[in-house]
Amino acid sequence: MIFSWERLPKLFTVMAPMEGVTDTVFRQMIAAIHKPDVMCTEFVSVEGMNSTGRDEIISKLRFSDSERPLIAQLWGVTPKLFYRSAKDIVAMGFDGIDINMGCPDKNVLKVGAGAALIENPDLAGRIIEAVRDGVRTTGKFLPVSVKTRIGLSKRTTEEWARFLLSHHPDALTVHGLTAKEQYKKPADWGEIKKVVDIRNRGNSRTVIIGNGNVTSYGQALLRGSESSVDGIMIGRGVLQNCNCFDPDGRILSRTELAHALVRHLKLFEKLYGVQYYKFVLMKKFFKMYVRDFEGSGFLRNALMETKSVREAVELIAGLDTKEAETGCEVSLNPQI
Repeated sequence: MIFSWERLPKLFTVMAPMEGVTDTVFRQMIAAIHKPDVMCTEFVSVEGMNSTGRDEIISKLRFSDSERPLIAQLWGVTPKLFYRSAKDIVAMGFDGIDINMGCPDKNVLKVGAGAALIENPDLAGRIIEAVRDGVRTTGKFLPVSVKTRIGLSKRTTEEWARFLLSHHPDALTVHGLTAKEQYKKPADWGEIKKVVDIRNRGNSRTVIIGNGNVTSYGQALLRGSESSVDGIMIGRGVLQNCNCFDPDGRILSRTELAHALVRHLKLFEKLYGVQYYKFVLMKKFFKMYVRDFEGSGFLRNALMETKSVREAVELIAGLDTKEAETGCEVSLNPQI
């Protein structure tokens, strides 16, 4: 079935694109724990997709059917490269294309991409049309969406939202902070509601997705009620609560989280190999599974000292065995 943002139930959930985080392994793990309605890739450079480093960039776009519907996010500044990349994305079998117009990273802003496009609406408009034209030439339909913020250095919510909606994206995700504010304060969902109101007054069919400081399904419902958005995107909140898409709000036990971490480790090694420099990249995920219980800091430190997936799995298995022998949950502390 062809994916459509409009056919999703209100209030749907989306896992945000996060560079260095939402690769295929991470997405498969979240899908197994509790899958959101939609997932996104890491953001991928159109300049990179059309360079001598293409193969390495394309490797970031690997995915499995368990991750669908899956949206590929693109970033860059060159409309003709967005056009070419859009055709590639269609050929790869993705369910949609999202254009990054909200990244606050200084290296992205320096080249005029990401949130810098907020102050370059002419280029932003040409990029949206280039992606749409690229999709159209394939003879297939893929929805084209935009992810953005409420301003670059100052809030320009209403002016920017009107401009983007005039280009009729299938969906528009709004993070309730400016790029300058980054993540330093709570997102302003009142500003996100302004975008919904502008959409409604203009009788636009664009689906509006709110983003910012949501870490649970309960919070998603609250923000959805406050802002009247069609969907909620959760990004960094997934790293604080990997079961955040569960409508029941169930808290996973330490044992469940330990077993999930083992699965993550093994899947990571299967895809990326056993080299230590690759394993180091896995370590940033330890805190997602090992947190908020007595001795969790000690266990994380021990895991950070491991040199391979095998060592990490054996460490976790040893604790699991001790728990089974005692018939209770192990209190993880330096005395173990």
